[in-house]
Amino acid sequence: MLAHADDIASQAFFAALARRLSKQAFETWFRPLRITRFQSDGVLRIAVPNPAVRDWIIAKYSTV
Repeated sequence: MLAHADDIASQAFFAALARRLSKQAFETWFRPLRITRFQSDGVLRIAVPNPAVRDWIIAKYSTV
């Protein structure tokens, strides 16, 4: 079963990011992301609006 982005796991993910990043970086690069989670495996999947956003996040924020 697919859980929606407003579930507790994705809220915790976004809250943790918001604490570690500037407000501008969070709003620009992370707010547009969509999080899904399959309850069967507990893995969060992150959907980005386009490849440029994906590449930028990986290059600049992979350690976060």
